[in-house]
Amino acid sequence: MNRAVLLAVVGLVLIPRASAAQSLPENPDVFAERRDALMDRLPDGIFLAYSVWELKPWAFPGQAQHPTFYYLTGMERQIGGVLALDALNGEAILFAPGGVGGFMRSMGVAVQPGEQSAADLGLDAVRPWGELKPWLDARISESPELKLYVEGQVTGFPAVPELAPFAIPAGAFHAMLETQWPDVEVETAWREIAGLRAIKSAAEVETIRRAALTAMAGFTAGLVGIRPGRMQREVEAEIISACLAAGADGLSWWPWAHTGPAAVFPRTFEAFADYRHLNRRMQSGEVARIDVGCEVDHYHSDVGRTAPVSGSWTDGQRETWDLFVDAYRASFSVIRDGVTVDSVRETFQREVAARVPGLQTDMARQAAVIMQDDEQIPSWQIHGVGLSPAEDFGPVLRTGMVVAYEPMFTVDDVGFYLEDLLVITEDGFQNLTPGLPYSANAIEAAMAGR
Repeated sequence: MNRAVLLAVVGLVLIPRASAAQSLPENPDVFAERRDALMDRLPDGIFLAYSVWELKPWAFPGQAQHPTFYYLTGMERQIGGVLALDALNGEAILFAPGGVGGFMRSMGVAVQPGEQSAADLGLDAVRPWGELKPWLDARISESPELKLYVEGQVTGFPAVPELAPFAIPAGAFHAMLETQWPDVEVETAWREIAGLRAIKSAAEVETIRRAALTAMAGFTAGLVGIRPGRMQREVEAEIISACLAAGADGLSWWPWAHTGPAAVFPRTFEAFADYRHLNRRMQSGEVARIDVGCEVDHYHSDVGRTAPVSGSWTDGQRETWDLFVDAYRASFSVIRDGVTVDSVRETFQREVAARVPGLQTDMARQAAVIMQDDEQIPSWQIHGVGLSPAEDFGPVLRTGMVVAYEPMFTVDDVGFYLEDLLVITEDGFQNLTPGLPYSANAIEAAMAGR
C-alpha cells in the first residue's frame, strides 16, 4: 500500500467524531446566517423549504434529510414540515406537524410548535402545521405582489396531460402552490440555493475532509480486492465495510466496483436503475472503475480510479492510463479561484496534444484523439460536493468550493476514469484525498499491497 495512503487511513482513528445525532442544531446561529443570506437574495417574496416526509425505507442505511431543509435549519430528524423564509418581514417560521402521534411521536421526529422550540432553533416562530395555509393567505392579502419561491422542480420525465407531477415531490410541491394560489407567481430559486451551498465554510470543509478520508479507506479496500473470478458485489461489500470502519456514518451511494463493459460510460450509470447494480464476475484483461463516496455528518465525498482487474495493465492500457494521468495532473496548474471549468479542460487537452509524438501504442494514440475532441468527452465533469454528492456551482471555480474533478472517456470499449476531491483556494487548491496512487506502476503496486 502507498505509504501516504496508509498514513491517511491509519490516521482516521484520530479524527474526532461528532457528537451523537441531535434533532435540534448545536449551533443555531450558523443556520440563521444562512437563512438571512438567502432572504437577502430573494427580497421580494417567501421561500418555502420542505423537510423529508417519511421514515427511511428499510433498505437504506440511514435517514437522509432534504439537503436544503437541513442546510437552512440543521434539523436532521424532522419528519414533515415547511420552513417559510419571509424576506419582506424578515421572519423565519417553521410550520411543524406537531400533532403526529403514536410510534412517530415517540421517536421525536417532529419538533413541537411553541416558543421553546423557536428559541432552540433560532427561528422567529414554530407554528402548528395547520396554520400554514391561513398564514400564507394573510401574507398574500397584505402583499399582493409578493412571490413564492421553491428550490426547483425535478425534471427528466414528460408531464402527464392534465395531471400534476405527482410522482416527483419537488414538482408536486410546486404544482400545489400554483394550484392553491393561482394569482401568485411561483418561481424556482435553485440558482440562489446552489450559490449559497457551493461556498463552504471552514467547518463544512473539515467535515467533508473527514468524509473524504473514509472514502479513501473504502477505495483502498476496493483496489486490493479487485481480481479475476470475483463478483463485483463482493468487492463493493468490502468497500462499504472499510468506509464504516474508518468512521463513515453511511454511504453517498452504493459503491461502484464496475468492470469490463460495466465500467464504460454511460453504461456504468445504469447501475442506478439495475436491481443487481450491474453485478458480474471480473475477468482478466478488463479494467475496473472503483468509485467511492462516504458520508460523515450529512456531508459527502467522491473519489476513485481505474485499475486493471488482473493487477497488471496491458501495454495499451498502461500507456493510455499514464497519458490520462499526466494530462490530469498538468491541469492542476490552473485550478484556483476565478478559473473556468473550460480552462481546466483546455489545459488538460493541451497536455495530451503535447505528448502525442511520443506515444507508442494504438490505444494511446486513439485515446489522445478522443481526449482532444469535446464531442467525444461528453462525460467531462467537475461537480460540487457537499450535502449532496453532486451539486451545482456554475462555470467558474471560487474559493471555498469543494469539487470532484473526474474526467472520463472510452477507447476501444475500455472505460477510463480518475477522480480527486479538491477544495478551491485563492491561489490553488487543497487535495482532500491525498496520497492515492496515480501512475500505472503505482496502481499496480497498491493492488499488490505494496
